[in-house]
Amino acid sequence: MKTIHRFFLWVLGLIMPVFIAACYGMPYGFTKTGRVLDRNTRKGVSGLKVVCVEQGSEWNYDISGHDGSFVLSHNNGCDEVRVEDTDGDDNGLYKETAVPFCHECEELEIEVEPAK
Repeated sequence: MKTIHRFFLWVLGLIMPVFIAACYGMPYGFTKTGRVLDRNTRKGVSGLKVVCVEQGSEWNYDISGHDGSFVLSHNNGCDEVRVEDTDGDDNGLYKETAVPFCHECEELEIEVEPAK
């Protein structure tokens, strides 16, 4: 009887994670890193909002770090990545930029143009 009981607990232990994933979905399907670079100097730009856009909706965003680095995560992937200057003149003003999302790229590199 104990053997049968253990077997059913083992099967239940295998099935529960699948059941939970089916009900609630899997966690983020991808994580993509990248850098935002000044088009003229090729140096990293901090304080910019980097947004994952899918079918016109913003899904995930990150604020670029001191070296321009960012991380985006999403279930399916993005259609495009949009970079917005939300910190004002703290690090210079930059034009909003949108680029197609590159699924094949190991790391995204987005150049932004300073606003004049």
